[in-house]
Amino acid sequence: MRWRRRFRPLLSSEELSRVLTCLMMVLRQSMNKVSTTVAEVKSNAEDFDEEEIEEVIAGIREQQTIQQEVCRAVGGVARSHGAAALGPLRSIVFKAIEEHLASPHSPPHNVFLAVSMTEDVIAECGPAVAAGMPKIMAILGKGFAKGSTPGLRRCAVYALGSACSSLGQRMGPHLGQLLRVLLPMAHAAIKRDRDEAADRPPFPSPPAPTTGFIALQE
Repeated sequence: MRWRRRFRPLLSSEELSRVLTCLMMVLRQSMNKVSTTVAEVKSNAEDFDEEEIEEVIAGIREQQTIQQEVCRAVGGVARSHGAAALGPLRSIVFKAIEEHLASPHSPPHNVFLAVSMTEDVIAECGPAVAAGMPKIMAILGKGFAKGSTPGLRRCAVYALGSACSSLGQRMGPHLGQLLRVLLPMAHAAIKRDRDEAADRPPFPSPPAPTTGFIALQE
């Protein structure tokens, strides 16, 4: 397993805290840009022609790329420091996840980032994450919530697999929560996918000019 490697941490806890704080600041700024753009377009949709909508979509995709790179950087911190990074990761990254990424009204893309970063922490920090599993399970549960996408649910399932692999028997106390909360959510998500597939017309209608923009956000 990845977490069994032995190494000397590259950065002190204080240095790690500064790095992670900067990464979360970049993430919040990027998310704010996207939410501001979305609100502006939705409130003034009639003022945007098709070319301008395409520019908006390109701008949002650029910001989402930045967000994904931040996510990878957090994974890199976990990978290079292992359990030594858990303190700053919990106090800075998990706090940002709860406040900005996995809140009740977060779009699927933001929840995907939250679940992906959480999976990296589980996989790279190993059994040391056991103390934070209640909070981690709550984050992963967002991956099965109403409105989640198949890709998001797949990421959440993969993260649960990493948790079981990393924690082994330590995962035992959390299996009840897994069965009570996550599996019903998964069954509901599967039912939604089937219902949507049954209602989908065989030949979809041509999209309206703003459909791509709305779909990108949903």
